[in-house]
Amino acid sequence: MAYHAFTQRLKTSVGIDLGGYKTTQMQRRIEHFIERCKCSGHEQFLQLLKQNTAVKDQFIKYLTINVTEFLRNPDLFRYLETNILPGMVQKTGTVKIWSAACSNGAEPYSMSIIMQSSFPSKPFHIDATDIDDEMLQKAKAGEYMGDVLKNLSPQRLATYFEPNGPGVRIKKSVSAHVSFRKHNLLLDVYDKGYDLIVCRNVTIYFTPEAQEYCYQGFSKSLNSGGVLFIGASENIFNYRKYGLERICPSFFRKI
Repeated sequence: MAYHAFTQRLKTSVGIDLGGYKTTQMQRRIEHFIERCKCSGHEQFLQLLKQNTAVKDQFIKYLTINVTEFLRNPDLFRYLETNILPGMVQKTGTVKIWSAACSNGAEPYSMSIIMQSSFPSKPFHIDATDIDDEMLQKAKAGEYMGDVLKNLSPQRLATYFEPNGPGVRIKKSVSAHVSFRKHNLLLDVYDKGYDLIVCRNVTIYFTPEAQEYCYQGFSKSLNSGGVLFIGASENIFNYRKYGLERICPSFFRKI
């Protein structure tokens, strides 16, 4: 079965839509998963997905890229903290932030830590969304250990986390500012009124058409003067098309 035919069957019979993802990268990942399931080919794999809910859930989780850590690319988060946020907190009212495709919660919690440590008197709220139910549950639990914490200073570890077995758990003072919910960037409605949107290392896996859909959605979701923060390996070449201006690599402001 050709890959295109497989993706069409996957969408109609199983309800998984891969139309917005780049073919080469996704096809390689899928073939690897099929081999792990010891299926002879696409047809047998489709039957397995329809019959076995656990395998289907594992497959959806496998397709979702969940590599993240606190303050990933620390230099970019330092720039955000020292150059972007100070002007943003001058606005009246609550600073509204969206962490899109938040994975295990390290990103929205990083934002909450920065806001509390650098702007303690400023009210803020963070909407954190992801397509993966299991990741959202892990994010809500807020339990971490190992390299995911490597970019945090000892002071921030001591201030914003509490011991939890061999690892740590995020304190309620941090998690109280974050609301988690399920959201599909390629299908669901985008909320509006955000001052900052953080969506990093996600759209690089999307087709140009899907990327355009996301950037248009992000632009509409931002308040005038709001900022979109993307990954270090990403770029928006035609940013003016979306009503954005480039501040510096990874940061774009809505005009």
